[in-house]
Amino acid sequence: MEVVIVAIAATLGNLLMGWDSSTIADKMMSSTTVRKLQVVSPVPADIDIANSVEPVHISQIAKDLNLSPNHYDLYGKYKAKVLLSVLDELQGSEDGYYVVVGGITPTPLGEGKSTTTVGLCQALGAFLDKKVVTCLRQPSQGPTFGIKGGAAGGGYSQVIPMDEFNLHLTGDIHAITAANNLLAAAIDTRIFHESTQSDKALFNRLCPPNKEGKRSFSDVMFRRLTKLGISKTNPDDLTPEEVNKFARLDIDPNSITWRRVMDINDRFLRKIAIGQGLDEKGMVRETGFDISVASEIVAVLALTTSLADMRERLGKMVIGNTRESHFTFCFMLDLITEMAQETTHYAGLARGVRGSSAIRPTDRPVGSAGRGRTNLFGLCKKRGRIGPVRCQCGLMRAGLTRGGPACLPTPSGFP
Repeated sequence: MEVVIVAIAATLGNLLMGWDSSTIADKMMSSTTVRKLQVVSPVPADIDIANSVEPVHISQIAKDLNLSPNHYDLYGKYKAKVLLSVLDELQGSEDGYYVVVGGITPTPLGEGKSTTTVGLCQALGAFLDKKVVTCLRQPSQGPTFGIKGGAAGGGYSQVIPMDEFNLHLTGDIHAITAANNLLAAAIDTRIFHESTQSDKALFNRLCPPNKEGKRSFSDVMFRRLTKLGISKTNPDDLTPEEVNKFARLDIDPNSITWRRVMDINDRFLRKIAIGQGLDEKGMVRETGFDISVASEIVAVLALTTSLADMRERLGKMVIGNTRESHFTFCFMLDLITEMAQETTHYAGLARGVRGSSAIRPTDRPVGSAGRGRTNLFGLCKKRGRIGPVRCQCGLMRAGLTRGGPACLPTPSGFP
Protein backbone atom coordinates (compact mmCIF):
# COMPACT_ATOMS: atom_id res chain seq x y z
CA MET A 1 0.00 0.00 0.00
CA GLU A 2 1.47 3.33 -1.08
CA VAL A 3 1.04 5.99 1.54
CA VAL A 4 3.57 8.78 1.41
CA ILE A 5 4.85 11.25 -1.12
CA VAL A 6 8.59 10.94 -0.57
CA ALA A 7 9.60 14.17 -2.24
CA ILE A 8 8.38 16.30 -5.06
CA ALA A 9 11.47 16.78 -7.18
CA ALA A 10 13.61 19.03 -4.96
CA THR A 11 12.83 21.98 -2.77
CA LEU A 12 14.69 25.11 -3.71
CA GLY A 13 17.47 25.88 -1.27
CA ASN A 14 18.68 22.39 -0.38
CA LEU A 15 15.58 21.12 1.40
CA LEU A 16 16.50 17.48 1.78
CA MET A 17 19.53 16.03 3.51
CA GLY A 18 19.94 12.34 2.72
CA TRP A 19 21.02 9.21 4.55
CA ASP A 20 24.41 7.97 3.36
CA SER A 21 24.77 4.81 5.41
CA SER A 22 23.72 1.20 5.08
CA THR A 23 20.31 1.38 6.79
CA ILE A 24 17.41 3.78 6.55
CA ALA A 25 17.49 4.60 10.25
CA ASP A 26 21.20 5.49 10.30
CA LYS A 27 22.30 9.09 10.62
CA MET A 28 22.29 11.24 7.51
CA MET A 29 25.30 12.82 5.87
CA SER A 30 25.43 15.87 3.59
CA SER A 31 23.29 15.33 0.52
CA THR A 32 24.67 15.21 -3.01
CA THR A 33 21.61 17.17 -4.14
CA VAL A 34 22.68 20.34 -2.33
CA ARG A 35 22.79 23.28 -4.73
CA LYS A 36 23.27 26.98 -4.08
CA LEU A 37 20.49 29.35 -5.08
CA GLN A 38 21.10 32.13 -7.57
CA VAL A 39 18.97 34.87 -6.03
CA VAL A 40 17.77 37.58 -8.41
CA SER A 41 16.45 41.03 -7.49
CA PRO A 42 13.70 41.98 -7.95
CA VAL A 43 12.29 38.55 -7.19
CA PRO A 44 10.74 37.00 -10.33
CA ALA A 45 7.30 35.39 -10.44
CA ASP A 46 6.95 32.02 -8.71
CA ILE A 47 6.50 30.11 -11.97
CA ASP A 48 9.60 31.76 -13.47
CA ILE A 49 11.67 30.79 -10.43
CA ALA A 50 10.34 27.23 -10.58
CA ASN A 51 11.15 26.92 -14.29
CA SER A 52 14.66 28.34 -13.84
CA VAL A 53 15.81 25.39 -11.75
CA GLU A 54 16.39 21.93 -13.18
CA PRO A 55 14.82 19.43 -10.76
CA VAL A 56 16.92 16.62 -9.36
CA HIS A 57 15.71 13.19 -10.46
CA ILE A 58 13.61 11.68 -7.70
CA SER A 59 15.69 8.50 -7.72
CA GLN A 60 18.73 10.55 -6.67
CA ILE A 61 16.81 12.07 -3.76
CA ALA A 62 15.60 8.60 -2.81
CA LYS A 63 19.19 7.38 -2.92
CA ASP A 64 20.26 10.21 -0.60
CA LEU A 65 17.53 9.01 1.77
CA ASN A 66 18.97 5.51 1.39
CA LEU A 67 15.74 4.25 -0.16
CA SER A 68 16.15 1.42 -2.63
CA PRO A 69 13.91 1.08 -5.72
CA ASN A 70 11.97 -1.53 -3.76
CA HIS A 71 10.95 1.13 -1.24
CA TYR A 72 9.05 3.42 -3.58
CA ASP A 73 7.05 3.67 -6.79
CA LEU A 74 8.00 6.21 -9.44
CA TYR A 75 5.52 8.68 -10.88
CA GLY A 76 7.61 10.10 -13.71
CA LYS A 77 11.06 11.66 -13.23
CA TYR A 78 10.37 13.94 -10.29
CA LYS A 79 7.74 12.25 -8.12
CA ALA A 80 7.59 9.04 -6.12
CA LYS A 81 5.71 7.39 -3.28
CA VAL A 82 7.27 5.52 -0.39
CA LEU A 83 5.69 2.14 0.31
CA LEU A 84 4.21 1.29 3.68
CA SER A 85 6.80 -1.47 4.10
CA VAL A 86 9.42 1.20 4.87
CA LEU A 87 7.72 1.80 8.22
CA ASP A 88 8.50 -1.78 9.21
CA GLU A 89 12.21 -1.08 8.79
CA LEU A 90 11.95 1.93 11.09
CA GLN A 91 10.23 0.20 14.00
CA GLY A 92 13.30 0.28 16.22
CA SER A 93 14.43 3.80 15.40
CA GLU A 94 13.91 6.79 17.66
CA ASP A 95 11.18 9.36 17.00
CA GLY A 96 12.05 12.90 16.04
CA TYR A 97 10.26 16.13 16.93
CA TYR A 98 7.36 16.98 14.66
CA VAL A 99 7.34 20.71 13.93
CA VAL A 100 3.90 22.10 13.02
CA VAL A 101 3.71 25.41 11.18
CA GLY A 102 0.35 27.07 11.88
CA GLY A 103 -1.15 30.43 11.08
CA ILE A 104 -3.68 32.97 12.24
CA THR A 105 -7.09 33.29 10.62
CA PRO A 106 -6.14 33.51 6.94
CA THR A 107 -7.04 36.09 4.35
CA PRO A 108 -8.40 35.04 0.94
CA LEU A 109 -4.82 35.13 -0.33
CA GLY A 110 -3.57 32.68 2.32
CA GLU A 111 -1.16 33.20 5.18
CA GLY A 112 2.03 31.62 3.90
CA LYS A 113 2.13 28.42 5.98
CA SER A 114 3.56 26.40 3.09
CA THR A 115 6.16 29.05 2.27
CA THR A 116 7.14 29.30 5.94
CA THR A 117 7.34 25.50 6.18
CA VAL A 118 9.66 25.23 3.19
CA GLY A 119 11.75 28.19 4.31
CA LEU A 120 12.09 26.72 7.80
CA CYS A 121 13.29 23.45 6.30
CA GLN A 122 15.79 25.32 4.15
CA ALA A 123 17.19 26.95 7.26
CA LEU A 124 17.27 23.73 9.29
CA GLY A 125 18.69 21.60 6.50
CA ALA A 126 21.00 23.80 4.46
CA PHE A 127 22.29 26.13 7.19
CA LEU A 128 22.03 24.15 10.42
CA ASP A 129 22.76 20.75 8.87
CA LYS A 130 19.80 19.08 10.57
CA LYS A 131 17.98 16.02 9.33
CA VAL A 132 14.74 17.49 8.04
CA VAL A 133 11.94 16.42 5.71
CA THR A 134 9.03 18.63 4.65
CA CYS A 135 5.51 17.22 5.02
CA LEU A 136 3.04 19.12 2.85
CA ARG A 137 -0.49 18.19 1.91
CA GLN A 138 -1.48 17.66 -1.68
CA PRO A 139 -2.99 20.88 -3.08
CA SER A 140 -6.64 21.02 -4.07
CA GLN A 141 -7.40 22.48 -7.48
CA GLY A 142 -10.18 24.54 -5.94
CA PRO A 143 -7.91 27.06 -4.19
CA THR A 144 -5.28 26.62 -6.92
CA PHE A 145 -7.61 28.11 -9.53
CA GLY A 146 -9.16 30.57 -7.08
CA ILE A 147 -7.81 33.80 -5.66
CA LYS A 148 -5.52 31.98 -3.22
CA GLY A 149 -3.49 30.17 -5.87
CA GLY A 150 -1.30 27.10 -5.47
CA ALA A 151 0.15 25.50 -2.35
CA ALA A 152 3.76 24.85 -3.29
CA GLY A 153 5.18 27.74 -1.29
CA GLY A 154 6.46 30.82 -3.07
CA GLY A 155 9.48 32.80 -4.17
CA TYR A 156 12.72 31.00 -3.38
CA SER A 157 11.00 28.76 -0.83
CA GLN A 158 8.85 26.52 -2.97
CA VAL A 159 8.53 22.94 -4.16
CA ILE A 160 9.36 22.09 -7.76
CA PRO A 161 8.14 21.19 -10.31
CA MET A 162 5.52 23.62 -9.10
CA ASP A 163 3.02 22.99 -11.88
CA GLU A 164 3.01 19.21 -11.36
CA PHE A 165 2.72 19.63 -7.62
CA ASN A 166 -0.32 21.90 -7.89
CA LEU A 167 -2.03 19.95 -10.68
CA HIS A 168 -2.94 16.28 -10.17
CA LEU A 169 0.43 15.29 -8.61
CA THR A 170 0.02 11.51 -8.34
CA GLY A 171 -3.75 11.47 -8.82
CA ASP A 172 -4.59 10.93 -5.16
CA ILE A 173 -7.39 13.46 -4.91
CA HIS A 174 -8.91 12.02 -8.05
CA ALA A 175 -8.97 8.62 -6.36
CA ILE A 176 -10.79 10.19 -3.42
CA THR A 177 -13.28 11.75 -5.83
CA ALA A 178 -13.93 8.41 -7.54
CA ALA A 179 -14.44 6.54 -4.26
CA ASN A 180 -16.72 9.23 -2.85
CA ASN A 181 -18.88 9.40 -5.96
CA LEU A 182 -19.01 5.61 -6.21
CA LEU A 183 -20.72 5.58 -2.82
CA ALA A 184 -23.02 8.45 -3.80
CA ALA A 185 -24.13 6.61 -6.93
CA ALA A 186 -24.67 3.39 -4.97
CA ILE A 187 -26.92 5.17 -2.46
CA ASP A 188 -29.26 6.55 -5.10
CA THR A 189 -29.22 3.30 -7.07
CA ARG A 190 -30.13 1.31 -3.96
CA ILE A 191 -33.08 3.59 -3.20
CA PHE A 192 -34.23 3.31 -6.81
CA HIS A 193 -34.12 -0.50 -6.90
CA GLU A 194 -35.79 -0.88 -3.52
CA SER A 195 -38.69 1.24 -4.77
CA THR A 196 -39.19 -0.83 -7.92
CA GLN A 197 -38.41 -4.44 -6.95
CA SER A 198 -39.78 -7.13 -4.66
CA ASP A 199 -37.95 -8.54 -1.63
CA LYS A 200 -37.18 -11.73 -3.56
CA ALA A 201 -35.67 -9.84 -6.50
CA LEU A 202 -33.51 -7.74 -4.21
CA PHE A 203 -32.37 -10.83 -2.30
CA ASN A 204 -31.43 -12.58 -5.54
CA ARG A 205 -29.28 -9.61 -6.52
CA LEU A 206 -27.54 -9.52 -3.15
CA CYS A 207 -27.04 -13.29 -2.83
CA PRO A 208 -27.14 -14.79 -6.31
CA PRO A 209 -26.80 -18.59 -6.52
CA ASN A 210 -23.58 -19.96 -7.96
CA LYS A 211 -23.34 -22.55 -10.72
CA GLU A 212 -24.22 -25.23 -8.22
CA GLY A 213 -27.31 -23.34 -7.09
CA LYS A 214 -25.89 -22.44 -3.66
CA ARG A 215 -26.00 -19.00 -2.07
CA SER A 216 -23.52 -17.50 0.41
CA PHE A 217 -23.09 -14.33 2.45
CA SER A 218 -20.04 -12.10 2.05
CA ASP A 219 -18.07 -11.07 5.14
CA VAL A 220 -19.61 -7.60 5.22
CA MET A 221 -23.09 -9.13 5.00
CA PHE A 222 -22.48 -10.99 8.26
CA ARG A 223 -21.93 -7.61 9.94
CA ARG A 224 -25.34 -6.48 8.75
CA LEU A 225 -26.95 -9.75 9.83
CA THR A 226 -25.44 -9.36 13.30
CA LYS A 227 -26.74 -5.80 13.52
CA LEU A 228 -30.21 -7.09 12.57
CA GLY A 229 -30.04 -9.82 15.21
CA ILE A 230 -29.99 -12.64 12.66
CA SER A 231 -27.58 -15.47 13.50
CA LYS A 232 -28.19 -17.66 10.46
CA THR A 233 -25.27 -18.33 8.08
CA ASN A 234 -27.13 -19.94 5.19
CA PRO A 235 -29.06 -17.48 2.98
CA ASP A 236 -31.64 -20.16 2.16
CA ASP A 237 -32.58 -20.45 5.85
CA LEU A 238 -33.87 -16.88 6.11
CA THR A 239 -37.60 -16.41 6.64
CA PRO A 240 -39.55 -13.96 4.42
CA GLU A 241 -39.50 -11.42 7.25
CA GLU A 242 -35.72 -11.79 7.64
CA VAL A 243 -35.26 -11.51 3.89
CA ASN A 244 -37.18 -8.23 3.98
CA LYS A 245 -35.06 -6.83 6.81
CA PHE A 246 -31.83 -7.96 5.16
CA ALA A 247 -32.54 -6.92 1.57
CA ARG A 248 -33.96 -3.46 2.26
CA LEU A 249 -31.99 -0.60 3.76
CA ASP A 250 -35.10 1.61 3.57
CA ILE A 251 -33.04 4.81 3.39
CA ASP A 252 -34.94 8.05 3.84
CA PRO A 253 -33.94 10.19 0.81
CA ASN A 254 -34.40 13.38 2.84
CA SER A 255 -31.87 12.22 5.43
CA ILE A 256 -28.95 11.52 3.09
CA THR A 257 -25.87 13.46 4.16
CA TRP A 258 -23.46 12.00 1.60
CA ARG A 259 -22.88 14.42 -1.27
CA ARG A 260 -20.92 14.14 -4.47
CA VAL A 261 -17.54 15.86 -4.80
CA MET A 262 -15.25 17.35 -7.41
CA ASP A 263 -11.86 19.04 -7.15
CA ILE A 264 -12.90 22.33 -8.74
CA ASN A 265 -14.74 25.35 -7.39
CA ASP A 266 -18.06 25.41 -9.23
CA ARG A 267 -20.60 27.41 -7.24
CA PHE A 268 -23.51 26.38 -9.49
CA LEU A 269 -23.13 22.75 -8.42
CA ARG A 270 -23.36 23.46 -4.70
CA LYS A 271 -27.08 22.71 -4.81
CA ILE A 272 -28.62 20.63 -7.58
CA ALA A 273 -31.58 18.37 -8.28
CA ILE A 274 -30.91 14.82 -9.46
CA GLY A 275 -33.09 12.05 -10.87
CA GLN A 276 -34.86 14.20 -13.46
CA GLY A 277 -34.37 11.72 -16.31
CA LEU A 278 -37.38 9.79 -17.60
CA ASP A 279 -35.83 6.45 -16.63
CA GLU A 280 -35.51 7.52 -12.95
CA LYS A 281 -39.31 7.40 -12.64
CA GLY A 282 -39.71 10.68 -10.82
CA MET A 283 -37.20 9.96 -8.03
CA VAL A 284 -36.03 13.57 -7.80
CA ARG A 285 -34.20 14.90 -4.77
CA GLU A 286 -31.97 17.83 -3.92
CA THR A 287 -28.27 17.30 -3.25
CA GLY A 288 -25.05 19.01 -4.29
CA PHE A 289 -21.30 18.89 -4.78
CA ASP A 290 -18.58 19.63 -2.24
CA ILE A 291 -14.88 20.11 -2.90
CA SER A 292 -13.14 16.71 -3.00
CA VAL A 293 -10.90 17.39 -0.02
CA ALA A 294 -14.00 17.97 2.13
CA SER A 295 -15.01 14.32 1.75
CA GLU A 296 -15.12 12.26 4.93
CA ILE A 297 -12.88 9.77 3.15
CA VAL A 298 -10.06 12.29 3.54
CA ALA A 299 -10.55 12.32 7.31
CA VAL A 300 -10.56 8.51 7.33
CA LEU A 301 -7.27 8.42 5.45
CA ALA A 302 -5.75 11.02 7.74
CA LEU A 303 -6.25 8.67 10.69
CA THR A 304 -5.79 5.26 9.11
CA THR A 305 -2.84 3.07 10.03
CA SER A 306 -3.26 0.19 7.57
CA LEU A 307 -5.44 -1.09 4.76
CA ALA A 308 -7.47 -3.19 7.18
CA ASP A 309 -7.95 -0.20 9.47
CA MET A 310 -9.01 1.92 6.51
CA ARG A 311 -11.67 -0.59 5.48
CA GLU A 312 -13.00 -0.65 9.02
CA ARG A 313 -13.21 3.14 9.20
CA LEU A 314 -14.81 3.44 5.76
CA GLY A 315 -17.48 0.97 6.79
CA LYS A 316 -18.42 3.04 9.85
CA MET A 317 -19.20 6.20 7.89
CA VAL A 318 -22.84 7.28 8.28
CA ILE A 319 -24.52 8.24 5.01
CA GLY A 320 -28.07 8.90 6.27
CA ASN A 321 -30.96 7.45 8.25
CA THR A 322 -33.61 4.83 7.64
CA ARG A 323 -37.27 5.80 7.65
CA GLU A 324 -37.32 4.56 11.24
CA SER A 325 -34.55 7.05 12.13
CA HIS A 326 -31.76 4.48 12.45
CA PHE A 327 -28.29 5.23 11.13
CA THR A 328 -27.36 3.83 7.71
CA PHE A 329 -23.67 2.90 7.55
CA CYS A 330 -21.46 2.65 4.50
CA PHE A 331 -20.74 -1.06 5.05
CA MET A 332 -24.44 -1.84 4.51
CA LEU A 333 -23.99 -1.02 0.82
CA ASP A 334 -21.29 -3.70 0.47
CA LEU A 335 -18.87 -1.27 -1.21
CA ILE A 336 -15.93 -1.30 1.20
CA THR A 337 -13.63 -3.37 -1.02
CA GLU A 338 -14.31 -1.23 -4.07
CA MET A 339 -13.82 2.02 -2.14
CA ALA A 340 -10.63 0.69 -0.58
CA GLN A 341 -9.29 -0.20 -4.02
CA GLU A 342 -10.03 3.32 -5.21
CA THR A 343 -8.25 4.94 -2.27
CA THR A 344 -5.42 2.48 -1.55
CA HIS A 345 -2.73 4.63 -3.18
CA TYR A 346 -3.86 7.84 -1.54
CA ALA A 347 -1.46 9.71 0.72
CA GLY A 348 -1.06 13.43 0.21
CA LEU A 349 -3.70 14.56 2.68
CA ALA A 350 -3.22 11.79 5.20
CA ARG A 351 -1.41 13.84 7.83
CA GLY A 352 -1.40 10.96 10.27
CA VAL A 353 0.38 8.54 7.96
CA ARG A 354 2.73 11.10 6.49
CA GLY A 355 3.77 12.31 9.94
CA SER A 356 4.33 8.78 11.23
CA SER A 357 6.50 8.00 8.23
CA ALA A 358 8.67 11.09 8.57
CA ILE A 359 8.91 11.39 12.34
CA ARG A 360 11.24 8.43 12.84
CA PRO A 361 13.92 8.73 10.15
CA THR A 362 14.46 12.47 10.76
CA ASP A 363 15.24 14.71 13.70
CA ARG A 364 12.69 17.31 12.68
CA PRO A 365 9.93 16.50 10.22
CA VAL A 366 8.21 19.80 9.45
CA GLY A 367 4.61 20.06 8.28
CA SER A 368 1.98 22.76 7.89
CA ALA A 369 -1.52 22.57 9.33
CA GLY A 370 -4.42 25.00 9.38
CA ARG A 371 -7.67 24.13 11.13
CA GLY A 372 -6.46 20.55 11.48
CA ARG A 373 -3.48 21.29 13.69
CA THR A 374 -5.47 20.60 16.86
CA ASN A 375 -6.30 17.15 15.48
CA LEU A 376 -2.64 16.64 14.67
CA PHE A 377 -1.60 17.35 18.25
CA GLY A 378 -4.17 14.86 19.49
CA LEU A 379 -3.13 12.28 16.91
CA CYS A 380 0.51 12.43 18.00
CA LYS A 381 -0.54 11.97 21.63
CA LYS A 382 -2.81 9.04 20.74
CA ARG A 383 -0.03 7.25 18.87
CA GLY A 384 2.57 7.88 21.56
CA ARG A 385 4.57 10.25 19.39
CA ILE A 386 6.68 13.07 20.71
CA GLY A 387 4.41 16.10 20.77
CA PRO A 388 4.73 18.61 17.94
CA VAL A 389 6.66 21.83 18.30
CA ARG A 390 4.44 24.63 17.08
CA CYS A 391 5.63 27.43 14.81
CA GLN A 392 3.06 30.19 14.28
CA CYS A 393 3.18 32.48 11.27
CA GLY A 394 1.08 35.52 10.38
CA LEU A 395 1.41 38.34 7.90
CA MET A 396 0.87 42.01 8.64
CA ARG A 397 -1.78 41.95 5.92
CA ALA A 398 -3.80 39.45 7.95
CA GLY A 399 -3.35 41.48 11.10
CA LEU A 400 -4.73 44.55 9.38
CA THR A 401 -7.58 42.54 7.86
CA ARG A 402 -8.59 40.66 11.01
CA GLY A 403 -7.50 43.02 13.77
CA GLY A 404 -8.80 46.37 12.56
CA PRO A 405 -12.14 47.73 11.39
CA ALA A 406 -13.65 45.95 8.42
CA CYS A 407 -13.42 49.12 6.38
CA LEU A 408 -9.72 49.67 7.15
CA PRO A 409 -7.94 49.95 3.79
CA THR A 410 -4.76 48.02 3.14
CA PRO A 411 -1.82 50.45 3.10
CA SER A 412 -0.10 51.00 -0.21
CA GLY A 413 2.84 48.69 -0.78
CA PHE A 414 1.19 45.66 0.80
CA PRO A 415 0.58 42.72 -1.58
